[in-house]
Amino acid sequence: MINKVTLFYLLMLSVLLALVSCSGRETLDSDHSQMTNNVDIEFDHKDSLVFYYHSFPRFDFNQVYSGYNKSKDTVVLFSNAKQNSIDFFDLETGVKFDSLMLPLNGPNGIQRLGNFIINNDSLFVIDSFRYELLIYSLDGVVLNKIKLRSDNPFETLLPRYFTAQEILKEGDKIYITGDPDLNPHDLKNYKKGRYIVEVNLTSEEVKHIGNVPKIFHNDKWMINQYFYRYAVDSERKGWVFSFESSDSVFHYSINGEVKSYYAGTTLEDNLKPWGKSDMNSQDAYKFYLSHQSYAKIIYDSYNKLYYRFVRHPNLDAVSKGDIDRMWARDFSIVILDESFNWVGETEINGKGIGENHLLTKSGVYISYYNNENAVEGVKKFVKIVPKFK
Repeated sequence: MINKVTLFYLLMLSVLLALVSCSGRETLDSDHSQMTNNVDIEFDHKDSLVFYYHSFPRFDFNQVYSGYNKSKDTVVLFSNAKQNSIDFFDLETGVKFDSLMLPLNGPNGIQRLGNFIINNDSLFVIDSFRYELLIYSLDGVVLNKIKLRSDNPFETLLPRYFTAQEILKEGDKIYITGDPDLNPHDLKNYKKGRYIVEVNLTSEEVKHIGNVPKIFHNDKWMINQYFYRYAVDSERKGWVFSFESSDSVFHYSINGEVKSYYAGTTLEDNLKPWGKSDMNSQDAYKFYLSHQSYAKIIYDSYNKLYYRFVRHPNLDAVSKGDIDRMWARDFSIVILDESFNWVGETEINGKGIGENHLLTKSGVYISYYNNENAVEGVKKFVKIVPKFK
């Protein structure tokens, strides 16, 4: 028989446990009715950047760089995987005026051109095949080469084969993102996964930081659940991760701290887990394509805003079970302020806006295509203009 005193303490203990468990939860859901659209996005086609090329560069990541060899005020760097080079374009004329050819073979060869950045007239490049960091002078001389392997086997990171994104340099350290070498069915090792490689350029010590978000520890979500894009937050020395299957974004600091913020679309219900072990069947793909998924995220340092791209389900194809047509999806852009408050969402449907972008001192330019007026060898970017209400 439990007396009243014992019952009181048991009730208090249960309340405390509930509070502790809630305090450790990451933000997943939000009441859409409480969210106000204070910012819209427009695209200024008159304020555009056009680039002319002979061989198609990779436009997944690029860098606007000032003072190349003191011959140009501002240039744009594109990684050209086909030519294994970094191509330099004049920002005003859009014409390529120089290329830094990288060797393909030999001890200093780049077998798969990945992430890169120019800092203090040195080029930092990731070879995604050999998983090495190579440091070049701007005349092509190799200054250093560092293997990106950690001594801790439980923190193995794989190179990002399918995308080239920005490297963060802070003092004598370089930070690069990777993909955890994880088996989602082995939760013990999965929880030890990391996303960020820290390289000390002085000691050449390699560390891995940035845990896998807790929401992916126990539930089976869906295919592509661990795929992500990110924006570098150089002002706060970190990254903002946008996972395909999470309505939240995750801010990773260089000290290893991870915080989550709601950044979901208001045009769909909040995402729910797939909840099944079989994440690669046709049913899993249909589940994935029947819900929103999140693509890249851009930080507009000029307007102090984040733009998060959302792919929306093709409802007609979903209703007919046509998995081929399900891949043809419209998208919207969720807008966050610099404190990660949700401030707006703009639907893009069929406006010819792509996902490649340029970050400039005056704002963000996004790639634009028009199949009817497309010109071979020309790449156009139009300016994103936020409209505050």
